[in-house]
Amino acid sequence: MRFRAVLLGVATLLAPACSAGHKGDDTTPPKVRTDHSTTGAAAAALVDAGPAAGTLGESWHVDTRPPADSSDPQVFRRLVDGELIVGTVTGVDAYDAGTGRARWHYREPGRKVTGYAETSGSLVVMTADPDLARGSSRWTGLATATGRVRWTSARPGYQLTSGGLDVAAGQGVLPVLPVSGSGVRGVDASTGRTRWIRPVAEHGCKTPIIDQLGAQDTDGSLFALREECAGHVRVLALDPATGTVRWAHDADRRAVTVVRRGIALIDDIKGVTVVAANGHDVVAGRPCPAPCRFAVTGEHAVVTSASQALAVDLTSGKVTARPLLAPYGALAVAGDEVYGVRGHLGQGGVRLLPAALDAIDPAAGTVRTGPAPFALAEQPGDAGERAVPWIAVAGRRLYAGYSVSGLFRTTSYDTTKAGSPGELGGIPQSDWPDACAVAPGYKAASPPVTPAVSVGSVALHDLSCAYRLAGDTNASLDIAWVAPTPDDAHRLLTVDAQAQPVQVDGADEAYAYPSPPVLWFRAGRFVMRIDQTGLDARALASAAAKHLRTH
Repeated sequence: MRFRAVLLGVATLLAPACSAGHKGDDTTPPKVRTDHSTTGAAAAALVDAGPAAGTLGESWHVDTRPPADSSDPQVFRRLVDGELIVGTVTGVDAYDAGTGRARWHYREPGRKVTGYAETSGSLVVMTADPDLARGSSRWTGLATATGRVRWTSARPGYQLTSGGLDVAAGQGVLPVLPVSGSGVRGVDASTGRTRWIRPVAEHGCKTPIIDQLGAQDTDGSLFALREECAGHVRVLALDPATGTVRWAHDADRRAVTVVRRGIALIDDIKGVTVVAANGHDVVAGRPCPAPCRFAVTGEHAVVTSASQALAVDLTSGKVTARPLLAPYGALAVAGDEVYGVRGHLGQGGVRLLPAALDAIDPAAGTVRTGPAPFALAEQPGDAGERAVPWIAVAGRRLYAGYSVSGLFRTTSYDTTKAGSPGELGGIPQSDWPDACAVAPGYKAASPPVTPAVSVGSVALHDLSCAYRLAGDTNASLDIAWVAPTPDDAHRLLTVDAQAQPVQVDGADEAYAYPSPPVLWFRAGRFVMRIDQTGLDARALASAAAKHLRTH
């Protein structure tokens, strides 16, 4: 269901904002028009816990439209202080993370946002004229709880960015490389004033501005700065509160540093190195084929790659590896668990429709697997979203961000059907039909030889059957998923523009992909797939759909 955001009891302003808040340390910022609303009390905090095992259903979603003329649309998302904050180059909106209701927004019409930095209850919005003209830059500090302006300033220097709209900040401080001079300046995100200035580079070394872009991905527990010395490169870890260099580590020029909860992952030509808070290497030289992901919970780190997941004990240095059927597109942490989304659920002769949502407990060495509330298309003919690059877990909910019809969509999911087996979303194995018994009037071409599909400790059998069609041809029919309700099944069966709606009598919906030919169709809570799309295949689908609607 599409949520229509309604903002009640909030004042909306369209006026010069240069007088709002107090100024930072630098020159007077340019005067701009603002489209700005605020709210009163803070949103309710979310418990630090993930969803219960079972089927996850959509509770609400919000859509954010990028500018129509953008060739590379970007989005900033944060789940913080009971709010979901979503920003693009045109402005930022905050929503109640529990209900999805709009709370506040901030825009500067006619201007472009160049970055967002969030830390300790503050959001710094960085803007400039569309042509990025000199002297047009302006930084505005907002209170995340209310959206109220705390300060404004001209840009005091160059921010550290991952290459997009996400700017490094932590412990209430935004690190800035001055336009002229050397060292690093720590700007207080709540006041805009300089908290500290540090000449961090050693004698004969430098911290070139351009080489910081895309060099790091930090949660703000440490700032990672790249330092160039004669013939070598180092990564410097700065304490956000004071600017003190905690440690320095040799790296190469292509190194990327990821920081989570004070622990760093340095990924360079030698492999990955996990660096503890004291600067000592816990793991070194491990290969991490892309996509390389990193998360930390408690005294353990999780490093995932294209083919395996490593659980690292940060105290002992012990590493436990397990193979991955598919890489994680994104990781998130809640409580003692690391959550990851993989391309598809299960292992075996039939690909099940949902993506897999894994809950990893690195301390216990366990992985709990279940269906994600969406599908991911990994190859031509697959149903599902093309990518879900952002997830967050809190308040016993899963939040996911992806693109739909040119919009940035962020969806909140909670458990709508808890129960066992969690691997199947709480649907018992007995609810899954035999694929060779769903199409009355059709005969199997040969005895089924499809191996079992395993999802964790659960095994499913007889999910695929080759049926004989007219003209002595065969068509393979697969049971792709059994959901708790027709609505749950409908939300999973999403397709792109390559798929065309087709008529299948008895089916609630059906779509045909041309190359390779794949026919997807749904009858109530059952989703099926046939490897042909012609009229004979649709007749087979019709027989299966009519049969399952009565069961």
